Amino acid sequence: MPIISIYRGTQMVRKTSKKKSTKSKSSNKKTTKKSEKKVDYEKYVISGLVILLIALIGYAIVNVVVPKEDTKTSNEGEVLVSVNNVPLYAHDIDKRFKYLQAQMGPQVTKEFVLNHSINQEILLQQAKINGVTVDEEQITQGVDQWLVELKTQVSDEQLQAILIAQNITFEEFRNDTIKMYIEDYIVFTLLNQTIFKDINLDEFADVSVTDEEIEQFYNNNPEQFNQVDASHILICYEGAMRCEANRTKEEAKLEIESIYEKLKENGNFEDIAKEYSDCPSAENGGNLGPFSKGQMAPEFEVAAFSLKYENQLSDIVETDFGYHIIKLNSKKSDFKDFKLEISMQLQYNNQQEAQNQIRLIQEQKISEYLEELKKDSDIRYYTANPNIKNAVVSPSGIQTFNVKEGEICTENGKPIIRLFSTTSCPHCSWISETYEETVMKYVKEGKIVAYHWKLDIDDDSLTSEKESYIPEEEKSVFSEFNPRHSIPTFVFGCKYYRVGNGYEQEKDLLLEKREFIAVIESLLEEVGSS
Repeated sequence: MPIISIYRGTQMVRKTSKKKSTKSKSSNKKTTKKSEKKVDYEKYVISGLVILLIALIGYAIVNVVVPKEDTKTSNEGEVLVSVNNVPLYAHDIDKRFKYLQAQMGPQVTKEFVLNHSINQEILLQQAKINGVTVDEEQITQGVDQWLVELKTQVSDEQLQAILIAQNITFEEFRNDTIKMYIEDYIVFTLLNQTIFKDINLDEFADVSVTDEEIEQFYNNNPEQFNQVDASHILICYEGAMRCEANRTKEEAKLEIESIYEKLKENGNFEDIAKEYSDCPSAENGGNLGPFSKGQMAPEFEVAAFSLKYENQLSDIVETDFGYHIIKLNSKKSDFKDFKLEISMQLQYNNQQEAQNQIRLIQEQKISEYLEELKKDSDIRYYTANPNIKNAVVSPSGIQTFNVKEGEICTENGKPIIRLFSTTSCPHCSWISETYEETVMKYVKEGKIVAYHWKLDIDDDSLTSEKESYIPEEEKSVFSEFNPRHSIPTFVFGCKYYRVGNGYEQEKDLLLEKREFIAVIESLLEEVGSS
């Protein structure tokens, strides 16, 4: 199936994205009521609802001992698994893998797709027993409507090139998509009629926040609510980060000095930025919008926050991106300036937490349901034919961590797991609870040693007492794996490391947790086998 990738652009200097707003409490309550209307497949057939369902079924791995047979083939190709004598073919698994990876991202593995296909087949068979049906004609109309919209976004030549590259015709793509969504809606209907109907969504409807909560969040995060709104002009040089200009550092310095003279002669900052700046913000006259501490390159941040009055210019500032001139547009730090923004953010956070809780409940119910169904199922795996290129492999499930060669760091034979963060970093706050909850489970089981060093207050938040300093060897680990000292930084066993969060843009803490577990389990296996 054709793969269409969407790349998110990034703005030079800025390190974070703007926050999202959320719906009001009353709006959320409305969404929990059961609708009496017929499902509008034209709206929902290509929707996040189905992608969510795919994730829930794919991750529902249950412990079942199944017979493993020799290689099996049929007239339709190599069989990887059979479920109650229904074969699952290698070429179908490979096709679905390409499609789901395009829809859900690189976290989708062939192992995931194979597991999803087995669970899907079990549920489809149960749906048939239960007499579950859906309106296939409406789903077909929905897919066709989506394909019409797709052709307005992709040229005929581009679409044809994608189809040729994947050795599939447009008609085959259409038929495969219709088949997939019919099956997904059959499963979704089955789950709604059996295990989801007892979930009380009203328990998760209230995402409102009080004035006291808003003020407390403001008081607990003073750095986050000291903001400046600034514009800048960037002149970069060959070797600077993300620089496409063909000029030397010396030439860049002369050019930024010349621009500075123009500004001192009352030149219009916005016009000069549009004409000369190398930053994508040039099209907006250099305007970066509001930002807090921790969101910009350190040198840039110091200069911007030191400006005192509107339209004041900084001296020439050098960062890894090149040379900058910064103009202050405004500053704000009063509670009243941020109250609405904080309220919306906290409501959004509550909404995300409620959705995560619902997903966890759904995932648990699906796992239990599949566990029962698999007890009466005959599931047979077949050894992969090495001559078949599409054979499914079992990757580690580690997607966003980098790997460094060398020995695993241990303490008393246990892998050492570390997170370096600060109390003022919003990205750190987003991931902290999930990290601590995940690692503490292993700590209590005596399997790992873990730290969460908060660099600005010299404290390990995994301990009950307040530390007075961070040991030099811990600081050395931080510097070794992240010389730029940005946060959050994860160092697991001195082998797996990551700077920044893996799934924050998707707001998916469940994927974060799963990857933490995958990395820790990999370390435990490696330490145990050494």
